[in-house]
Formats: sequence, structure tokens, C-alpha cells
Amino acid sequence: MFEFVYFNQIITKSMDLDSWIRNKKLGGFVDALKEETNEVIEAYQKKDFENLKDELGDILSCWLISCKLAEEQGLFNAQDVINSAIAKSIRRRPYILENKKVDKDEAYRIWQEAKLKEKNGKSINC
Repeated sequence: MFEFVYFNQIITKSMDLDSWIRNKKLGGFVDALKEETNEVIEAYQKKDFENLKDELGDILSCWLISCKLAEEQGLFNAQDVINSAIAKSIRRRPYILENKKVDKDEAYRIWQEAKLKEKNGKSINC
């Protein structure tokens, strides 16, 4: 947990000192995210796990900067995104709260049903 706090401090300082980052607007990292995503895919395909670790870190940096830019605009912050991810994970995997093991077919069926409910606007946000 301390590592995330430290990472957050580094990104905050980068945003203060780095004019390239400072001049970005929310959504300004779309090209960077595309590039980093392609590099992640390439690392997976090559089974280059050391590079994969680095590229996932680049995506994490883009994510946190985007969260901070959104926070500056009063839209959401990193904690909101984490809370949303937790809620979505629970909606799509309700069996985890029951500590119930399910086989892959059942897990996939539950996942697909939850996604369909979300798509149809019927999901309940936690």
C-alpha cells in the first residue's frame, strides 16, 4: 500500500514539474494508452515478462495521470475508479463474497449475465 502512496506522490510531482504532462487535458493520453497497450500485447505475445512489467507500469502511470486530471475537473479521482472496479468485480463475480468456488463454465455464465445486465442498464451500482 505504501508503494501506491509513493507512486501517487511521484506522479503528482511529475505533473507539477513536467510541462509535457502539465499541458495534457483529460483524454490527452489516448495515444499514449494505445501505444502502451500495443506494447503490452507485444510483450505478452513474445512472453517477455520483464518488458510486460514495465509496459503495465506505463499504463498505470497514464491511468493515474488521467485520474488526477479528472479530479482537477471535479469529475472523479483514483479512489472513485478503484471503488468502481471493486463494485464491478463483485457484480460480475458475486460468488466471491460467498467464498464459493465455481467452475469455469459457471463463472463465464455469471460474468456474461452481469455484463448483459450492465449493458441493458439494469445493474445496480454498489
